[in-house]
Amino acid sequence: MATCGFLAAGGLVRAQAQEIPLPQGYTRPGLVTETGKALGWRARLVTEHLNGGRTYAVIFAKGDEVMSGLTEFAERNKITAGHFTAIGALQSARFGWFDSARKAYRDIPINQQVVLISLIGDCRPGQRCAANPRAWGGGSA
Repeated sequence: MATCGFLAAGGLVRAQAQEIPLPQGYTRPGLVTETGKALGWRARLVTEHLNGGRTYAVIFAKGDEVMSGLTEFAERNKITAGHFTAIGALQSARFGWFDSARKAYRDIPINQQVVLISLIGDCRPGQRCAANPRAWGGGSA
């Protein structure tokens, strides 16, 4: 079984004045990922580039919530723009696809051990990078 889509960032979501309630199984796009859910992550600097850029290896422990850990990493290192790639394994995940009619992500919960074939993401200049890492991934059971 393979799946592709957005790795939904669980956490706080900005409230809007006249939002229509979503049916169960949908997640609104949000700007803030909740921190404190990746207590075992660690990082090391791999390379400092001549242009001032840096490459890090960020490693997560079993049970760590990836988007939470990436948010904490970006905050601690004052990252304002960047991209990341990853592979690994997940014991559970929440992917989704954007439903433009509802302006929300339709959740695809994964509640079993899966291989993370690819995780690609970014945080863009002009946004508070630590509050809005975006990721796309695919996995296989």
